[in-house]
Amino acid sequence: MLNQKYRAELEAGLGYGAVNERAREILEKAWDLARKRRTTEARTHLDQALALDPNNLDAYILGASLSIVEHALGVLKYAEKRGKTILKLKLGKNAFEDSGPSVGKFWEILETRPYIRVLSQQIYCFMMVKKYKECCDTICESLRLCPSDNEGNSCFLGSVLLHLNRNSDALYFSQFQIGQILQPAPYPPYGGTLFSNPRRSLLDKDQERRLEDWVPGYTLYTAALSSFRLWGADSHEARQYLHLAVRANPHILVRVLGKVSKPAQRNMEPRSLNSNADAHDYLWLAQDLWTKPSVWEWANNDEVVKSFVLKPCSRAKCPKREIKIREFQRCSGCHQPVYCSSACQSQDWVNHKKACKEHKNMKAARHAFSLGRDIPEDFMVIGKDDDVDARSNHFMVNKARGVTIDPSILRTIKLPVDNIAFPVMR
Repeated sequence: MLNQKYRAELEAGLGYGAVNERAREILEKAWDLARKRRTTEARTHLDQALALDPNNLDAYILGASLSIVEHALGVLKYAEKRGKTILKLKLGKNAFEDSGPSVGKFWEILETRPYIRVLSQQIYCFMMVKKYKECCDTICESLRLCPSDNEGNSCFLGSVLLHLNRNSDALYFSQFQIGQILQPAPYPPYGGTLFSNPRRSLLDKDQERRLEDWVPGYTLYTAALSSFRLWGADSHEARQYLHLAVRANPHILVRVLGKVSKPAQRNMEPRSLNSNADAHDYLWLAQDLWTKPSVWEWANNDEVVKSFVLKPCSRAKCPKREIKIREFQRCSGCHQPVYCSSACQSQDWVNHKKACKEHKNMKAARHAFSLGRDIPEDFMVIGKDDDVDARSNHFMVNKARGVTIDPSILRTIKLPVDNIAFPVMR
């Protein structure tokens, strides 16, 4: 919700920005009504907010979200044009020129944040209607203005480039992102979108190890698929990236090889890095790329891939392992362990019961936190994240009760403030 956004900006000492205070309050109510699907009331509040402050770009974002996608793009283009005019008045006529003092520092400058959010919503709408060229151009523009990518738009760029058959650029950008993880450094101008020829070289064992817990799976899947397209199924580079990708986020290939239907829309719930929700969002955009017969066969015939996507029964003493993907059933409570039979699940319940409750509490706590609500009263200590590989033990507790929130969760939670938490309504 908008109060989350302003709360974060207040804590950073940035104040409420340029938006009229009363308009902000009315718009916040409009967002709340929209989430409850009370669209007529939401539109009434939206009109009031815009009447008080026609320069409130976040109001145009909500207006776009209450429209069919084709109309939404028109609203957002108008907001983009208005935002440029506002920023040129505030920051100078060269606000959008590379030679000016502002390009590369958007988001650091409070007044630029609503404009970047407008671009982010445009990107989402372009993906919905498969206008990948416009989507790519808008992502690159957002990274030119804000190389640090506070809105997370870069996570879509690799897949968008692959949709455009810009395989070399997709691999170059993936390698850039991997390099930023291996050797952290300030983001360069244009945020890695000054494309060049990708490297054809293998990562060493130390680099592989360092990537295991921190690289987003979508980066590695983009690198794998672009290498496959450039150099073929037998290339060592494509194989290495594929193995790293399935190790980072096996949920993606479990769905692809298990022939699960493509997601109809993005999952806007808060999540952890390389979670099931991350896989859902990646496949919402990229599943068609992986279901092409040659690509599917390449991944399906890889023995390392099979070792990650075919699950063993979670009961410790059961020797059974899946023969086909998604053969075993998951626990219906937390969706974490898998069992070969109801008998194994029943026998393991005494061991799993506590973890199951903790997993569900974690999900409820993340959801409440993301919406700015109080963490549930019965929430104390949380164990492993319900979607995260067993390598990563995250703990998150109510700060008011004297325990801390693991910062790794805060880094990966997606707040619905800058990523709209409901689909465009038709």
